[in-house]
Order: sequence, then C-alpha cells, then structure tokens
Amino acid sequence: MTKRTTRKKSMFVADIVKDNKEVEKTSYEAENHSNESSEDMTVSTETSQLSKIEVEEVTVHRYSNSILYRTKPNPIREYYQKVLMNERFYHGYLPLKDATEILKYQPSGHFLVHVTNECGFLNPVVLSVKHYADVIHHALEVGVTGKCYTTKRMFETISHIIEHHVQTGQFIDDSINFRLIAPANLCDWQIKTENVMIMKNVIGTGCFSNVSFALHIDNGKCIEAAVKCPKEVAEVDTVGMMYTEHRLLQQLDCPYIIKPFGVTVFTEIPMMVMEYANGGSLLNYLNDYSIKIKRKFKFCLQIASALEYLKRKNLIHRDIAARNCLVFKSANRVIAKLSDFNLCKEITEEEEDMPYISLRWSAPESLRQCLWSFESDLWMFGVLIWEIFTNALNPHDKANYENTAEFCSYLMEGNTLEMLPEIPLAIQTIILRLNSINPAERGELETVVQELTALLRHVALNVHISSQEKKFHSFSKPALLDDGCPRLLCLSTMKDQKKEKPMAQVNPMPQLQPCETKVEDAMTRNECSVMTARKLKPNNPMREFYRKKLYNESYFHGYLTEKDAYNILKNKPHGYFLVHLTNEHGILKPLVLSVKFDGEVVHHQLNVSILGKCFGKTRVFDSVSDMIAHHVESGEFIEDRIKFQLITAANFSDWQIKTDNVMIIEHDIAQGSFSTVSYGFHIHNNKYIDAAIKYPTDVPWADTIGMMYTEHRLLQQLDCPYIIKAIGMTVFAEIPMMVMEYANAGSLDNCLKKLSFEIKCKIEFCLQIASALKYLKTKKLIHRDIAARNCLLFKDAEKATAKLSDFNLCKEVSEEEKGFPNIPLRWSAPESLIASSFSYKSDLWMLGVLMWEIFTNALNPHDKTNIEDSAEFCSYLLEGNTLEMLPEIPNGIQTIILRLNSITPAKRGEVETVVEELSALLSEC
Repeated sequence: MTKRTTRKKSMFVADIVKDNKEVEKTSYEAENHSNESSEDMTVSTETSQLSKIEVEEVTVHRYSNSILYRTKPNPIREYYQKVLMNERFYHGYLPLKDATEILKYQPSGHFLVHVTNECGFLNPVVLSVKHYADVIHHALEVGVTGKCYTTKRMFETISHIIEHHVQTGQFIDDSINFRLIAPANLCDWQIKTENVMIMKNVIGTGCFSNVSFALHIDNGKCIEAAVKCPKEVAEVDTVGMMYTEHRLLQQLDCPYIIKPFGVTVFTEIPMMVMEYANGGSLLNYLNDYSIKIKRKFKFCLQIASALEYLKRKNLIHRDIAARNCLVFKSANRVIAKLSDFNLCKEITEEEEDMPYISLRWSAPESLRQCLWSFESDLWMFGVLIWEIFTNALNPHDKANYENTAEFCSYLMEGNTLEMLPEIPLAIQTIILRLNSINPAERGELETVVQELTALLRHVALNVHISSQEKKFHSFSKPALLDDGCPRLLCLSTMKDQKKEKPMAQVNPMPQLQPCETKVEDAMTRNECSVMTARKLKPNNPMREFYRKKLYNESYFHGYLTEKDAYNILKNKPHGYFLVHLTNEHGILKPLVLSVKFDGEVVHHQLNVSILGKCFGKTRVFDSVSDMIAHHVESGEFIEDRIKFQLITAANFSDWQIKTDNVMIIEHDIAQGSFSTVSYGFHIHNNKYIDAAIKYPTDVPWADTIGMMYTEHRLLQQLDCPYIIKAIGMTVFAEIPMMVMEYANAGSLDNCLKKLSFEIKCKIEFCLQIASALKYLKTKKLIHRDIAARNCLLFKDAEKATAKLSDFNLCKEVSEEEKGFPNIPLRWSAPESLIASSFSYKSDLWMLGVLMWEIFTNALNPHDKTNIEDSAEFCSYLLEGNTLEMLPEIPNGIQTIILRLNSITPAKRGEVETVVEELSALLSEC
C-alpha cells in the first residue's frame, strides 16, 4: 500500500520514531516472550521519553497481528479513545477475540470500531465486521492527527469514513468486499467509565496487576466491587492477559470461583470489575484469624469443588495457592473462592511461551519439563491444603532455594512438606499422596472431594482426629470405612524402610519415584545430577532463532555453558568478550554476554525479545549486533551497575568445530540413555578423519546438552591411551554435538557377543581398562559407570585395544553432588545403591563386574535374579550372593573378581594392585 502524506504538520506527543538509518525506534515495542517462575523472574526496566516533536502526518505500514505490545499508556490509543468516545459504533479497548465474540452471533454487516494493541503501536484502531459467517478485522489507516485513509481517498475522521460507508454501501477497500450496515450494541460486560467509582486504591497487588476497592453502579444500585488494573510489565501484555482471564471467567458458573462484572473498556487503561471479597485473600485471612478445624476442612472442600468444576470444563488453573483464593464473609457463612485465572488454560491447549510459575507451589514435572495437567493441579492443591492447616506458613520454608534446578533436586531427593502436629493425620495422608513425585500416584480430584466430604462429616459429628497417633511408614491409599470416613493414615516419610534387612554398615536408601516410569534399562532413578529451570528439549526454537541471527558475528561462540565460556576467557586480557547461547537461564533467556573483567569472567544475561530487539537500561537496540557494536565503539558500560567494558572479541578455541567441518554418514550406530551416536567424518586441515558424533537426546528430567558439555570438558583434560579422546563440539549446530575418535569395532559388549577372543586378549582388555582407572585415580576422578557397554574397541592389523568411554557420571572423588545420579543397578556397589556413596572402591566393584562380563562373553550380571528394585537388589547382595563363577573364567581372574566384589569396600584393595596382578597373569599366557 502506498504511503499518503498531507501538507499539514501537527504537534503530537509520542516517542521518537525514526527509520533504520536514523537509529532510534519506539521504546513502546516489546514482545511477550519471557515466562519464568514468578519467583525467579527478572523484568527488564527501560525508560520511555515522551517528546513533543513535529510529525508529518503519514500512515505507517501495518504491523503483523502476531506482535503483542507492552501495556504502557499509549498516547495514540488514548487520543482515539477521546475522539470516538461518543460514537455508537465505538466499543473502546477490545482484543480481536472479544470483538469476534461480540459479533459472531450478529447479522451480516453489523460492525464495531475498537482500539487494541494487537495491530501495532501506531495502528491501534480496528474495524471489526460480521461478514456472512465470518468476523473480519480491518486495521484502519489513521494518521496521528485523526485523518483516515483508504486506497481511494482521505477522510477527516474515523466517524466520517464510517458514516460514508454506511450511507453509500461502498466497500471499505477493493480487496475487502464487506459492507457496513449497522453498529453492534454494547454487551452487558462492557462497563462505562462513569459506572465505576474507585473508593480505595491498591488493596491488593500481584505480579501483573493491582486491585482497588470500588463501587459498581448497575441499574441504579451501588455494588461493592474489586477493580483489577493491569500493571506495566516490560515483557508481558498485561492488558491482553486481563482480557483473556475475563473471557474465561465469563464461561464459568461455580459458587467457589470468583465472578466478573465486566471490563471498563472506555478507560485510558482497561480494568476488570469483579465481585468484592470482604474477607480479603485466604492467605491474609489465615494469618489474621484463629480458624477452627471444621472451617479449614470447608475451605479445602470448597477449593477442591472449584477444581473439580474446572476439570469438567477441561481447564487447569496452574496457580493454586492461598494468595490466589479469596474469602467472602456473610452473617451465615464464610466461603473461599478460587481467583487469579491468569495462567488458566484448556488441558489440550498448546502454548508458544512458557508461563510464569510459582516455584514452591509447582509440581516437579512443571518446573523441569513445563508439563501441566490435572495431576500438576493436584500437587498445587496439596500445597494449598498444607497452607490452610499451617495458617499460611511458607511451603518448604527451611529450604533456602530460589533456583529452580536446586529446588527440583531438593524435591526429587524425597523432601516433602513438613507434617506439623497441628495437621490431622488424615490430611497428612492426602497431602503426601497429592505431592507424590510420580503424577500417576496422586489419584483423582473426585477422590479428594469424596475424602474431604467424609472428613468434614466426621468432624461435624465431633469425632476427634488426633495428630499424635502412631505414624505409619508404609503408604496405602485411604480406603473408605463403612461409615464413609477415610482411615486416618499418615505417611511420615517418602523413604522405603524395609523391616527385614541383613546387617551391614550402610544407610537406608531413599526410594524416590520417577516422574513417568519406574524402571528403564535396569537403571535406578534416584535422581538426576543436572536439573534445569525449564523443559530442556535439545531443540530450543528461541536458541535456534538467535543462532541464525548471530552466526556470522566474530564474537558469537555458538552454544556454550558458562563454565566453557569461563575456560575460553580465563587466560584472556581484560575486556575480551564473547556472546553465547545456553539453556542455563531458561528456555526464553538463552543469550549471555561473557566478559573478562579485572581478573574475573563475568556472565551477563542479555534481555532480548523474540523479534531480536535488545533492551539496555536506557535504550533499545534493534539487535544484539547493534548493542555490541555500540558498546565496543563508545566504551560505555553495559549498565551503570555493571562496570565492565567490551574491548575485543575472543578467538575460537580449537575444540569449537564449525558445522560444515562435520559430515554425518550413518545415523544412530549406537544408542544410550542420554544420547545417540552417529558415524561420520571430521574435516580437519583438508583431511577426512573417521569420527563418532554424539548427539544428545530429549530426556525430560535431564539436561542432556549440559551433561555432554560437562563430559567434553572432562575428556579435554585427560590423556591416556585407554580413554576415549574428544575432538571437539559442534557449537554452531542447531543442537550441539560432541565429535570423538571413532571406534571401528564398536562397543566391547557387542564384540564379546559376536567375536571369539583368546584368554590372553581378554586379560589385555581387563588390563587396559584397569590402567585407565589407575590413570583416573591420579587425576582424583571416579568413573561410576564402568561396564562393557561403556568400553569401545579399536582394532587394527596388529592388535585390539579397549578404551573406557561414556564419562557422563565421572566426577572428582571429593566433589559434592546436590542430587543422586542415575546408576546401573547390576553393576553398582552396595554402598552406591544404598547411600549413594561413590569412591575408588566403588569403581573397583564395577571393574570386577566388567571383568566377569569380559570372561563370560558379555552375559548379564546376576541374570538369574529377576530383581529390578534397588532395595531388593541390595538385600540380595548383602545376603552374600555373588556373580556366578562359570568354568570358562580362569581361577586367577575369579580370585580378583571375588575380591573386587567384597561387600566391605576396604577389602577390595587398590587399583594399582589389580594392574600388577593382571600384568603378571598376562605374562604367564
């Protein structure tokens, strides 16, 4: 569409708007792209200076409807609000969805005009028309002084263009064949400004809105009301969120869910008018009043009934907490109602962005994978019940975790809400079931409603529920007695404490439940060593967007963890820097600027929108490249509080491999728990070198990319002929991959099954792996996953060499872990399974199992015991059961294996002794 101009110039209050050549763009532009835990949330702040400038009246190209704009006061939108206020066709501020809802049942030709943020900051006026069965939205081309343009002519005002087309029946545009017949009437929920009188400002505040007390005048009556006014949040369309919440609440009719009256569509910033909760929030009510236990049961049942109603509507709330429940008091009763539906959505609805979530209220699968379901709502309801019966104590208050990954680890270790004496035992049982790590074990909401109903009846009959009864250590689902009251069971711990255990110097082992499956490849699922703030699919669309944008920049180093960025910069001069991608700050915050500053490496998370704009403290840059170029040239600090300057971009390290230097020939030649391996070539100095390419898989509860980078950092430090060598990482690939030397014979376990090896060759394999462990010991490292499947065989014309690989679980012997690693059940030492204790001695146990595999041609250890449970397998080992010594195992090897598999770690000896013994046996062959 061609731009139109007029000779007339006018004064108008607006942000400075220039074209790309003249730098600045409007600072109102911001995209709704950041979704993190509300407790981890960081919101960018930026200033917006309004200046009086001369603006030649022009129409601006239409913005994409997919762009959402910030909820700042928009002077252009406000201008049209005032100009159109008295027009019958004008419906104030409406999102496109609400305009569609108003018109969808109207006759063809009915229309309305409204303002919105969805068509761009400079194009806020939209004409919505019912055209046969469809509702069409047409962004009007309006100048900053109110003139309205079509392809054929200019009108002095919007009122003129509407009046002209209603009277003549002409089409608005040649390409848009709809006519305007009659304006649509206002709906009951579209409240006029004069019908709301604010009496007290800010009686409540949240992340995205403030609430005031007001009077709503309806049919001549004054009704007490709560008025919700959206806040200005830099990265969130809070007005859009409020309208979405209002649309949803209009569909609901439940006595335990807050009711809306409507929205003040004609105010400068729209506000939602709701029924007023005279008792305030449930959180404050619990803090301020002494509440009888019967009342607490009623509160729980009322909110459970609200959730049951939402479930029938296929809705999940996703923010259930005492602060989001309201109390309504009357002469006869007190009712708790569920409110704050900002995050509520249909169970099947897909989201482009991750929501802000409450850390200490959210289920583990929601924190780790951003998975939401009726079961995740049940988890949050369990936390709410705990709040009600503890008078609104802070959940997990003794755990000082504000980081999502650490808090996930804390939960997965079996830590539960503290069951205080004032919580009835039956309620403890319900809470602990609802807070099961495994979603499938939380039960159904309908069951919870039945249990709470029965308990309330029980309390009403004055049956004393004692919280000091004997605690049960085994948990069973509460069964209903004949009188309809659940048994008063209490689960005091999430740990499985079996009564019949052989005597041994070991600690009880936590029995933690996985999120989805209990047993996978005979691996125990005690805990994952690396947790992430958001669902860590290797394929991250936000990261991929920035990778393409920055690919050719000299300072861009692809995907790096902050530890790798530190290693690159630590020996660089002051002011050297690089920009890299990472998942460590959440899926929507992947860009980090790392700088060498005054002897330290500083990591600064860049605040970048989904369209590439980079937000500094005082201005907005069109791209990350513009921001970097500006600060390199000007020498300015990134922010006032961050006193480092950008001087020179750091060079790439040898291990950072360009994507075009790797060629995959055969996919998936091997598969592991956390990665797949392909065969290909690494092109180096124009030579094609055989290579194995390790590709992280999508594991919901593990940061597989982070694990791979950790493994690569470790392998870089090692130089042993019997340990696999890493060539580097494809840091610029869509999903980073590790390039390693290629084992032409494959894994040792497959070779043992398919090929025939002499005794001497098998002893050599044992000696080679023992030598690798001896080398690791000199580096103070333990492997923790020694097995034939994790050894690779390299064959040439003269000999075969076994090398130790798969260093995912390798760590320094003194390094402390926050969680428990995934460990192979039948290869692990008893102390590792029981107490998660790892040492050189536990590696020796695994070496003993590996030697048994080598001499039995890779039979499965302890194959005759069909045990997949860690506790049962530990009991089996502690009873004295050992690996079966088959006739094909030489006596000297049997002696070593049995010593290495001693229950007492001290009796296993030292790896140096094993190397000497194997060398002696080899010399005798």
